[in-house]
Amino acid sequence: MPKKPFMQMTGDIVNGKATISFSNIPFGDYAAILFQDENSNGILDHKLGFPNEPMGFSNDWKLSLFSGMPTFGKLKVAFSSQKSNCKVAIH
Repeated sequence: MPKKPFMQMTGDIVNGKATISFSNIPFGDYAAILFQDENSNGILDHKLGFPNEPMGFSNDWKLSLFSGMPTFGKLKVAFSSQKSNCKVAIH
């Protein structure tokens, strides 16, 4: 995963859901990592080296003790004229 993301966005949670839309991005492969900033400090907090706030990943990938770290290959989804949306849920 790159040190600096291609794009960062924020959104509000309304009735338990948040929708974030991207526009004017070229077709290609992308990966998404989302987190719910529960304490509104602008960063993903950690406890004992593990994320301490709810997270979600593209490609329905789930972080666990046995999953290893997320990589672009594990998270990538194709964005094309045939597949123009991606849903990511926070677990």
